[in-house]
Amino acid sequence: MVAATLSLPLRTPLVQSYLFHAYPLAVLAGHGDASLPWVLTTFVQLYHRPGDDLKFYAHPWSPGDHLRQAALSHCPWLDVQQIDQRLLGARVIPFLEHCLDRGLYPQIDIDYGCLPWDTRGQWLHEILLCGIDRRAGVFEALAYTHGGLLHTLRIDSETVAAAAVAGCRLAEENSADDERPRLLIYRYIRDASATFDLEALCDQLWDYLESADSSSRHRTIAPVIDALWGTNTCSWLTAEILAAVDGASADRLTIPLRVWWEHKRLMTLRFDYLESEGYLDPAMGAGAAAREIAACAWQVRLITLRWHHGKADGVERIAALLRSSAARELDTAGAVVNALL
Repeated sequence: MVAATLSLPLRTPLVQSYLFHAYPLAVLAGHGDASLPWVLTTFVQLYHRPGDDLKFYAHPWSPGDHLRQAALSHCPWLDVQQIDQRLLGARVIPFLEHCLDRGLYPQIDIDYGCLPWDTRGQWLHEILLCGIDRRAGVFEALAYTHGGLLHTLRIDSETVAAAAVAGCRLAEENSADDERPRLLIYRYIRDASATFDLEALCDQLWDYLESADSSSRHRTIAPVIDALWGTNTCSWLTAEILAAVDGASADRLTIPLRVWWEHKRLMTLRFDYLESEGYLDPAMGAGAAAREIAACAWQVRLITLRWHHGKADGVERIAALLRSSAARELDTAGAVVNALL
């Protein structure tokens, strides 16, 4: 007998700026902290490709647009399956209900223009379903607002079906995006385990500090990426801020600065974990320094948000904050790597 109402566990993910990281990380977080050490050794390096945003280098294949949906397929706590969404046809709603009944999280392509509260017109995007209320005929979903914020919402079954069909149509019209429409299914593996990989963490921290090309470590299994890496992304961010003051859209800073802050927040959690597990001496003050660096990154975000209200002052302050925090991070993280080796 199936439940009339069902809500699968989700929690706010540590990375929200990129949905192919945010959705599976929300699933992991919903089941507790067992996977946290894996997250802390995976989301270390940053990169920026020309014409693209700032992103985490979480997996050798994940930066490739044609394989972005495999971003966390290597996580020991997740079983990730992919299905051509067009194969479901009119059975999409029963299939989604069946997934949820089995404790599976389906992520589907939809046309956001079908959502009654969205005014952007046709737009192919993804939502993660995490619950159902059969009595009300609605699904519970994790999705992004117009402003790019992650939130949960309730969508009636008819709208989900119409949006899924329209999403398939949009995907077919965009022949260059031949991986879509794709339905992903996440299954949380409760009895999974993984050894904390200190050596891999040190390698990634070293790459980040040296602005080294992390993709070159995996050239036998994945393509090398032409990009700015690690701390070099700070100079790109500073240039983007100056360009915004000169008339470029400040909207393009929203995601990169959020990723920058998420990276510093993760660095804080990482150093706190290393201290709590005895890898680092708390007297070094690495965790405390990382918290101050993360607070600085948050402050930069707040200042740039004022630009949306016509206040473009503070650009020199932002540039100074970025440079000073980057210099301090070099010293702090460098000392951490030396202490761990």
